[in-house]
Amino acid sequence: MNKLKHTLLIAICVALASQFNLSYFVKGFIITLSVILLPIFLYNYAELNPIIVGFATGIISPLFRGIIVYMDIKNLDITFELVGPDVFFYFAYGIIFYFIYYKSVKKDITRFALSALVCDFLSNIVEMSIRTRVSDMNLKIIKDLTIIASVRALIVLGVVVSMKYYRSFLIKEEHESRYRKLMLLTSGFKSEIYFMNKNIPQIED
Repeated sequence: MNKLKHTLLIAICVALASQFNLSYFVKGFIITLSVILLPIFLYNYAELNPIIVGFATGIISPLFRGIIVYMDIKNLDITFELVGPDVFFYFAYGIIFYFIYYKSVKKDITRFALSALVCDFLSNIVEMSIRTRVSDMNLKIIKDLTIIASVRALIVLGVVVSMKYYRSFLIKEEHESRYRKLMLLTSGFKSEIYFMNKNIPQIED
């Protein structure tokens, strides 16, 4: 039940983040904040299957964007043309992430960063191929997609590393707080023992 709740939460957050975007290359293709959030969520919720997350996001996020686009242009066919390829981006992202990171025996921050880069690039290639029907794909588009994927992967890496350091800092603070409490408790016990030893002769008398 928790996995389902977390999966839906990720899909909704990504859908909301996808509204912060920049149109680029061809009509309907957008550069969005959601592609930064998705790998961060997948890293933090390591127990979730990326394919399921990708499919859930690939339904909810384009649906959300589609409603907004349709309210603006009032044309269902154009809305589907603009938003439909988004579905394949998220589907591809979940599948690729599953095989190159989730199923990997060795999971470290370097592999994660490379996985985010590869997933971003290949998923964009899939989406762009559908939008351009492959024929209009060119070297400039591929080069720009590589740059975009690299920049977003660096941002993802920076966020994840910052989160790890912040968690380590909190754990260290918690340990120091517990240590201080333990020292105070020990000092209290020592004082009690001192006064008890001091009063033993009077008690015996």
